[in-house]
Amino acid sequence: MSGAMSLVFTLSLTPLFIRLFHKLGWGQFIRDDGPKSHHAKRGTATMGGIVIILGTLISYFLAMWLTGTPITASPLLVLFMMVGLGLVGFLDDFIKTRNQRSLGLGGWQKISGQVLVAGIFAVLALQFPNRHGLTPASTKISLLRDLPLDFMKLGTIVGIALFIIWICFLVAATSNGVNVTDGLDGLATGSSILAIGAYIVIGFWQSNQARYGGADIGDLYRSYNVRDPLDLAIVAAAIVGGLIGFLWWNTSPAKIFLGDTGSLAIGGALAALAILSRTEPPARAPRRALRDRSRLRDRAEGVLQGHPGQADLPDEPHPPPLRAQGLGRGHRRREVLDRRRTPRRGGRRLVLPRMADRMMSTDPYNTHSGHRRLDGLVSWHADWSGLRVAVLGLGVTGFAAADTLAELGADVLVVAGNAPDDRARLLGVIGAGLVQADLSEVPAELEAHRPELIVVSPGFHPDHPLLLWAAASGVPVWGDIELAWRLRDKVGAPAEWILVTGTNGKTTTVQLTATILAAAGHRVAPCGNIGVPVLDAVRDPLGWDVLVVELSSYQLHHLPRTGPGALVPWASVCLNIADDHLDWHGSAAAYREAKATVYANTKIACVYNKDDEATRTMVEDAEVREGARAIGFGLSVPGPSDLGVVDGILCDRAFLEDRFDTAIELTTVPELRVRGLAAAHLVADILAASALARSFDVDPLIIHDVLETFRLDEHRIEIVADAAGVRWIDDSKATNPHAADASLAAFDSVVWLVGGLLKGVDIDHLVQTHVPRLRGAVIIGTDRDVLRAAFQRHAPGLPVFEIDAADTGQVMPNAVAAAAGIAESGDVVLLAPAAASMDQFSDYAARGRLFAEAVHDYLGGEADGETAPGPNA
Repeated sequence: MSGAMSLVFTLSLTPLFIRLFHKLGWGQFIRDDGPKSHHAKRGTATMGGIVIILGTLISYFLAMWLTGTPITASPLLVLFMMVGLGLVGFLDDFIKTRNQRSLGLGGWQKISGQVLVAGIFAVLALQFPNRHGLTPASTKISLLRDLPLDFMKLGTIVGIALFIIWICFLVAATSNGVNVTDGLDGLATGSSILAIGAYIVIGFWQSNQARYGGADIGDLYRSYNVRDPLDLAIVAAAIVGGLIGFLWWNTSPAKIFLGDTGSLAIGGALAALAILSRTEPPARAPRRALRDRSRLRDRAEGVLQGHPGQADLPDEPHPPPLRAQGLGRGHRRREVLDRRRTPRRGGRRLVLPRMADRMMSTDPYNTHSGHRRLDGLVSWHADWSGLRVAVLGLGVTGFAAADTLAELGADVLVVAGNAPDDRARLLGVIGAGLVQADLSEVPAELEAHRPELIVVSPGFHPDHPLLLWAAASGVPVWGDIELAWRLRDKVGAPAEWILVTGTNGKTTTVQLTATILAAAGHRVAPCGNIGVPVLDAVRDPLGWDVLVVELSSYQLHHLPRTGPGALVPWASVCLNIADDHLDWHGSAAAYREAKATVYANTKIACVYNKDDEATRTMVEDAEVREGARAIGFGLSVPGPSDLGVVDGILCDRAFLEDRFDTAIELTTVPELRVRGLAAAHLVADILAASALARSFDVDPLIIHDVLETFRLDEHRIEIVADAAGVRWIDDSKATNPHAADASLAAFDSVVWLVGGLLKGVDIDHLVQTHVPRLRGAVIIGTDRDVLRAAFQRHAPGLPVFEIDAADTGQVMPNAVAAAAGIAESGDVVLLAPAAASMDQFSDYAARGRLFAEAVHDYLGGEADGETAPGPNA
């Protein structure tokens, strides 16, 4: 329609403009010393680009009005570029006609005008939202098909500046390329009709790819990460209609010329269409990358499309207040999820076959043939019989691995430094061998076993002598999670997996997610690092609909991101990141890299913390399956595809059809406060769990109902007693500074029980941050020197007591007595150690139990039996 109306406009109204231009004296100037063949053109109406521009504008807006279609950002940017460069050309033409000379704007003046328009276009394209709240451009470009260029990797300011420079270069080159025809208007318009006409086809094709390629209708505009592809096709049609109509009057003998007004306008429109349509063809990769976005915008969200350089992630502006949009409570429309698609698989090739042959000939165990066998072991029903496997460790995970492999008929040898008697006896029953030895060197029995595979328990450091030996010997190493993933089909259709990791809040999030899914009628098992091995869950004879898997950084370290053992989770989340387990991973970078594995190959929802830049980056860099979406959560007002908080209401703006104009209420902060769940870090965990559950199509009312009865796990901000105005809180699970920081921030006046095994992390900043809220401190554990020094630096006048008890049974009684001597009415005595417990206690739960026992023993009958209110929000 827009093309037809533009054609009619220029065909019928150009004669009127020709007469108007003659009356205004806007005729072509021809130099007397020019070629005589050109003299016939003198006086011919020029600046015909005005007709094309007006025809395009009127027909496009009229078509949108007649069809009732909302106007979007992308075509407006194309029209802005067309009008802006047309204005530069008009100034050039006007000076020529006014002065009756062939020189208009100077070269630098003209290029400056083009650069100014292009620069404004670039900035608007980075932050001008369409009706869906998405921005049309990203600072990610692709110079070549397989060579993506990420300007933002050079820093926010530099990245944006380079992007603007790049756009200015493209626009200047394209518009001057059309302008250089200089008088050959038929060539300029004819070739432009073909080029811009191609974008009509491209826009419709991209739009249809979204509609018929498996995406939801609501995501029509995202095809290949192009914003508004259909609208780009419509505006391109309007331009083509205007060009065709103009060409009718421009054919020899020409009644009107384009002038620089038209040539620059056409070139600008062509450049804008090329930039916004992102016309590189799709790649064959089975996964996509959620890419980052310009810091000019709020956050990223969108369907991932096939692209050789990893598709850009749609960007969104800062969302307006929800109340301003008239958002209702209890919205009941069904949410829209991106449909799952069958990933396209690329074949693998053996590179450098001669080198591979040489490696096979020198392999002491000839494990390459074994590797090929392992690649095929991706089902419970595969042939595992006789496979020689060494299992490192005989904890809960190690025993589950040995038991599973023995059941499959593998030849299993367990190698452990310590072997609990009950499990050691059971190994003989299931038919597995055991070597209990000093593991500082490789046991002879392990070498004699000649393992084809090693399954490692999470506690083994990457530089452990046995793992170094495995690497040198070419023996593959799997973790228990990879093994469980390969065996997930034992009892029929495999369960979907939801993965949860983060420095803190994992167990709460896993438990809440599983509880919500169970309330929705799904058979669900919380498992993994939460205490139930995943291998036990996949072997349950009745099977599950979904497993909610808590993953530690140790387990993630051993997970492959590609290949037969790579997990393909339904949804995944990294709740937060702070330095932890540095003694295990070796560096903060290695720890974060391990955590980032949680997002690899995700199918539906990559849930991330909007307030934690590290988790944003993980999602941006993740290779995921087609259709996966980035879902943010945070304590601020949510944008589209976020969960957040507005005026004390926890809202979902991610899993509903009209997420750009409305939201769904999940619960309120006052309701959570009654349950002791209103601390900021707990609200964040609740939002994350809600996002995971909503990705599984759980009704919001079910989430609300679950939160009315949900209780935190023991030792997670658990109120032990309330006596004489003093609350005693057990947060023994705060085993690192990040967790302790969140716990301390929930209270106003605290006597802090802190200390244990610090695991190489820096405690200084935590102490410095919370000194203003501390009434005093009681230091326990073996790493007391570091804590003592931190308190001396940042709070030299603060009452600080050290508990130096050789008997573990006396640590908590002494600590409680010391805390009681400091605490006053209105204070909280908080056990938030910021450290691991293994130096003095068997685990954090034992530490918490002993703390609670010591509190009750000290208080005797003084403790109030009523449930104390939860911490401050």
